[in-house]
Amino acid sequence: MDKKCIESILKRKAKLRAELDGLSSQTSFENELEYFFPKLMDFYEKNGHFRVRPSYDRDLFDFNRRLYHKFGSWLIHKNKSKLKPQHKYEDEIDKYFQKLHDHEYLSKVIPNLSMSSIWQSNCKILETFKNREGHCLVKTVNDASRSAEDNKLGQWVALQRVKRKDGRLSTMQIKKLNELNFVWITDLGEIFEGCKNGDQRALDTRNNLINSLDSSRNEHTSSKDQDKEIGMQIVGEIQESMHRLKIERERLKHGMRFLKEGINRTQTIINENEFKTEAMHQLKIERERLKHGMRSLREEIDRTQTIINENEFKTAEQKEQTQQAIDTLVKTLREKEAELLRNVDKLERLSSLHDEQVEQIKQK
Repeated sequence: MDKKCIESILKRKAKLRAELDGLSSQTSFENELEYFFPKLMDFYEKNGHFRVRPSYDRDLFDFNRRLYHKFGSWLIHKNKSKLKPQHKYEDEIDKYFQKLHDHEYLSKVIPNLSMSSIWQSNCKILETFKNREGHCLVKTVNDASRSAEDNKLGQWVALQRVKRKDGRLSTMQIKKLNELNFVWITDLGEIFEGCKNGDQRALDTRNNLINSLDSSRNEHTSSKDQDKEIGMQIVGEIQESMHRLKIERERLKHGMRFLKEGINRTQTIINENEFKTEAMHQLKIERERLKHGMRSLREEIDRTQTIINENEFKTAEQKEQTQQAIDTLVKTLREKEAELLRNVDKLERLSSLHDEQVEQIKQK
């Protein structure tokens, strides 16, 4: 076949491909999924996998190739986020893809690429179980009281034991499970017998059990040390609090002594003021009495003066006697007035002293 024939064939193929792309654009992926999904599941029921050959159905083969890429994108989207549907077909696509995922589509469309990742995924699930329970002794018998994930993990664990016994596990897989302290043999007698005979499965089981016990013991010791450290920290905090309480108690005692002294001083001042107040009260009574006496004297003087003015003295002797009586009354009045002024001045000084002491008490 010469060069021109090859170029002609390639041009025809490109033309047909363009026509095919034009026809494909007329139907959406959602519509194709609805159409081909029953055929794909029918193929799976007959063959146990999703590896459709061109010779079986060319159209289904082409769709399956597109489906593989779409499914991979959906799986990444599913693992990374829970975004809301972006269009009206997304919920329908999710329903179809979930069914494919339940039938392990990825591992059954390209098994050589996916089996290792599936094994790693189950190993991760086992590691999670070990971190939660502290061991890898997963029950291999299905139990309705357990979760479906634990029942499925138990079946996988049993399968790994069988595969190693038959020599169908790789060295890396065995190493990975031993790092998790995997129990290869569950019968104690078989472990003892296998160790005597040098069975590597029995030896690995023994070593893994010992490692599990050591790990548990270390965790327990670490927990005890941690509890002891926390206890010492709490004791230290309590001692510090007690020290602060002692200081506060001494400060309060000092304050109480100061208050008692202040109360005693205040009581002394109050007692003194009570005495002074009584003296002031007596002075006020005396002042009122003197004022009353002065008013009486002034009234007597006024009456005497009135008598003098109203009567004519018949003799010089009567006038002189009357004048002497007036002089005596005036002298007595002046003496009483002077005494009253002294008492008033003394009363004012005592009143001022009393006000100062009261102000000092208020300030204290």
